[in-house]
Parts: sequence; structure tokens; C-alpha cells
Amino acid sequence: MVKKSLILFILFYSFHTFAGILVSANKTNISNIDSFELNITLENLNKKDLNLKLLDKDFSVINTSESQSILSINGKTTSKLTYSIILKPKRIGKLNIPIFTIGKEKSNPLIINVSNIAKKKKTQPLFIESSINKKQVLIQSQLIYSINLYSTQYLKSPNLPFKINIPNSIVEKLKISNPKRVNYQGQQLWLVNFNYAIFPQKRGILTIPSISLPVTLNDGRRSYQIRLYAQSQKVNVLAQPNIAIKQWLPATSIKLSARYLEKPVIFKVGTPITREITISGIDISTAQLPNIEINNIDTFQQYLDKTKTSKSITQNSITSKKIQNIIIIPNYAGEFILPEIKIDWYNTKLKKKETAILPAQKVKVINPQYLTTNIKQSTQTLTPPPPKDIKRQLIKTKIIYKTPIYWKISNLILLILLLWTILLLFKKREKKTKQKKENKSISLNKIKQNIKKNCNKNNPHQVRNFLIDWGQKTLGNHIQGLEKLANQPQFKDIKNELLELDKVLYLKTEKTWDGKEFWELISPLLITNKKDIEPDKLNNLYPE
Repeated sequence: MVKKSLILFILFYSFHTFAGILVSANKTNISNIDSFELNITLENLNKKDLNLKLLDKDFSVINTSESQSILSINGKTTSKLTYSIILKPKRIGKLNIPIFTIGKEKSNPLIINVSNIAKKKKTQPLFIESSINKKQVLIQSQLIYSINLYSTQYLKSPNLPFKINIPNSIVEKLKISNPKRVNYQGQQLWLVNFNYAIFPQKRGILTIPSISLPVTLNDGRRSYQIRLYAQSQKVNVLAQPNIAIKQWLPATSIKLSARYLEKPVIFKVGTPITREITISGIDISTAQLPNIEINNIDTFQQYLDKTKTSKSITQNSITSKKIQNIIIIPNYAGEFILPEIKIDWYNTKLKKKETAILPAQKVKVINPQYLTTNIKQSTQTLTPPPPKDIKRQLIKTKIIYKTPIYWKISNLILLILLLWTILLLFKKREKKTKQKKENKSISLNKIKQNIKKNCNKNNPHQVRNFLIDWGQKTLGNHIQGLEKLANQPQFKDIKNELLELDKVLYLKTEKTWDGKEFWELISPLLITNKKDIEPDKLNNLYPE
């Protein structure tokens, strides 16, 4: 009877699909400046029914990722979806993780104990905070996004900030501050501040995504990398005001200036002279500065020549410049007026339209002097005032330059010497390349041996370091951590094992790491000859 009941129970259970919601955290006791990882696992449930907005009451969501697994045994299929969410508390005290409900299933209760950092004996050694200087901005106007890096120890200016991508925006890096001592909630900490100038190009709600910053630390014996998260920010981007302006140009200052490149400045009929006009703008990117509009008039011909841009940055501002060269060729002798140049712009401080003006300039044009070799006496022709019909009297000047023969010979000799030097350098470089390839093959074999040796010793720290060395030698210097290595196509089948190695090193976990099992997985993928990498995989190492 007992055997029959047991068989019926096993049959019932094998055809019954379990469903549930499991909530867990990597730590439940934190300070008010700490972050922690919350894992929500759905088994055989639809993720569309999960309301993650319930977390917003007591926590700030810094980053969210998800992973899914499907297992089929004897016709029974089980699906698991796990959300990994990085959270930061909004207040101190006992904070309840909300109970998630999907249909009849409910998650288990979980409490996070948040203490005040001022009451803690030890402070978290390194953390970051992000902020914006405005909650709403006009389209294309400057917004400052700040990241503050705090530490209990003195920090040299880190190799930050790196370039960030924000959708529908122009982003400029600003100057990093020098480390300084500050009081943070009753604790003396070191602060390094770095900012980005953001110029939104589309109206509506702009979301600045959560930014993950890899930071390299050194404990005196070795260097290691940790990852910090800056919380996301939202900004309301407004449309430009309804004002009469030819081109929308928001800034705190726009100025025009000009100078002539030739010295002395003499206007001659038919002789070109270069006028350099500079547009300077504060709190505006170089990409937004307009071009100078030039119009030919009867007395002058004008042509746009070279254009170049430059910028200077401080901690909180950017000054952009656009320099344009305009070639001016006078048509007639006499006194004439170069017309003024105007640029309309919008002052974001005073909230009104303004106009930058380069004033009109009065110039005197003279006739060029003609010298003759046959007559000892030099004569100067005085030109009468321009006739009424100026267009029919256009003076054309033709200048002929004759290059001496010795210049041609010297240029030819220099060209031959240059070609010979390039040939020698190419041969020398080819030899060095062959030698480097031989040395690289030897060093890769040695690295692979060291990885195997430390796997057998169950030494995850050394295994991680040698894996990164191998990745930099075969894939490039951009491989700075196991996360970068795990994202390469050839490691897609063991991506989770590589990421798990990082967690074993830097997160408190009860899991033990098996070096020998890890070596069996990684060994076939560790090539010792770069030629063995497939061409299509090499092309994907540096995506555009």
C-alpha cells in the first residue's frame, strides 16, 4: 500500500509544474551609502506580470540585468528567469523588500537593515554619487552631469572620465577636479569630482542611463579592479521659446572678433587679403556654432577659405571657438565699407534673444604700383574714382610666378631621399614585426601554463590575472577585466563561469570555486597562436 502511494505521488509530482517567486540579496546589513544586489527568480511565471516599480518607494535602482535558463527532463520543462538589480537605499532603518505577486504566487519576505554611516565604525572605502544641475533645460542648451567619487584614502586623479554615450545628445568631457578633503555626513573623505557637459538634441524626457565605472585599486601587493555604479538621472528637455530667431543658438555668451593675417594690412586692387573671423561661445559645443555668411558686393569679392574649431574646458563650463578665414579681393581703388556681420543667439541666463555684431569697417583700397625696367624713372598711376557703372569696369589682375631651375633640382633630390628613407623604415619595421610574433607565441604558451598551474592550486586571484594577460596579448589592451573577456564571441559558452570567477573574488558568496573543473572548460579556448583566431571574430573585437 505504501509503495503504491509513493508511486502515485512521484507520478503526480512529475507531471505537476512548480511555480514560484524567490527573492534574495547578497547582503542584508548595509549603510545608507552602500549599494547591494537583489535577485528575483521567477520559476515558470510570466515576467510581464512582475511590477518592479514597487522598489522605487525605498530604493534607487542603479542597474538592472536579467538571465534566463530553460531545463527539460523527461518531457518536463522548467524555465527560470532571474533579475539582478543593483539598489541603493533612500533612507535608514529596516526597509522591507516589497512582496511581489503574480497570480496566486507571492514572493518571500526580506528585510534590509540600513544604518547611518556616521554611526558606523568603518566607512565603505570607495563609492560614487551622480547628480545634474537642472531638472529641465531648453533643447540644445547645456546641462551639467556630475559624478562624485568618494574614498577613505587619498586618491590620485583616476583615469576618468571616459567617454559616455547618451541618446540624442552631444556630450563633452569637462576638467577633473584635484582630490580634496570634504565632510560627508560626519565623515572626513577624499573627493574627486568630474563632470560632463550634455547638449540634448531632442525634446521630451531625456534619460541619462546608469553608468558602470571600472576602477583599478592597489592594496600594496597587487592591483585589482572593482566596478562602481552611478545612478541614472532624468531631465525634461523643453522646446525652444517662440521668438523670431534665424538659427536657434542657446548659450551664455556669443562674441565675434576679426583680424587680418597679412602685416601690414594694405588693400590693393586685385590682391587677395585674408580676414580671420572668430566666433566664441560659452556653454555651447563646437558642433553648434554656425558658419559666417558672406555676400559678394560690387566693390569686393569674398571667398570662404579654411575653417577650424577649438575648445577650452573648466570643471563646470566649456568655451568653443570656430575660426573661419575669408579671402577678400578688392575690385576698385578708393574708400569703401566692409559690411557688418551679425549672429542672433539666445541668452540662457537672461532668457532673451541677443545679437553678436562685428561692426562695419571703412577701408582704403589703392592701385598697385607698376615698375618698368626700361625707364629709370618710376611712375605711379593715379586711379580716378569708380565710374557709375562699376560692374562694367571690373579690373582683373594676372600674376605670373616663374620657379627657378635650382629649386626644381633640389626638390627632386629631397623627394628621392624621402622615398629611400621610407623604404628603409618599412624593411626595419617588417623585421621587428616578425620578431614580435615569435616572442608573442612563446609568452602565450607560458601564460597558458601559469593558468593551468594556478587552476590546479585553486588560486582564483592568479588565474584571473593571467587570463587578463592572455586577453590583452591576443585580443588587445582594451581587455581590462573578466567582464570584457567574457563578452568575446569565443567565450560565449563559458561566459557565466568567467563572471562567476569575478564574483568569487569580490563578492561574499558561499560557493566554492573548483579550479580543475574551470581548467577543463577554459583550456580548449586558450590559443597560443594569434593566427588561430577566426577572421570574423577579430572583426567583432572593436565594434563601431
